[in-house]
Amino acid sequence: MVGRPPNFGGFDEASDVTIQSDGKIAVAGTRDVSGDFDFALVRFRPRGGLDKTFDGDGKVTSDIGFQDAAAGLAIDGDERIVVVGYAYIRGESDFALARYGSTGLPDASFGGAGTIATDLAVQDSANGAAIQADGKIVAVGQAASMGGEQNFAVTRYLG
Repeated sequence: MVGRPPNFGGFDEASDVTIQSDGKIAVAGTRDVSGDFDFALVRFRPRGGLDKTFDGDGKVTSDIGFQDAAAGLAIDGDERIVVVGYAYIRGESDFALARYGSTGLPDASFGGAGTIATDLAVQDSANGAAIQADGKIVAVGQAASMGGEQNFAVTRYLG
């Protein structure tokens, strides 16, 4: 791809990328909106350039908590994109997931508004995701206690 990457208008950071079955490229990351970080998802056409069929401009964001950061993504058999990371809610970070339909719209059948936050310990962060053959979503990362002990964390969500 040649040219300048898309800019949401503030601090933008990509964290993971995958290729969809039709060759389109999905990139998950984080964007800064006046100090409030949100999940960001961008989709490119196979030969480069933003895919304007994806949320109208090729870019979509989700505000889950006060400070959100995306770390990984996966695509299910229906071409829905799942983004995982963390969201600060009530002073703690929680596992956070957002699911988008193939057109970039949040999937309202997932958590009611297309997002889910799961509190495991004091400081939780999902770093990767996989989709099982039955559509269930597996998210992996860490969960840290108040004393700073970090534990391996795995969650599974109904698809």
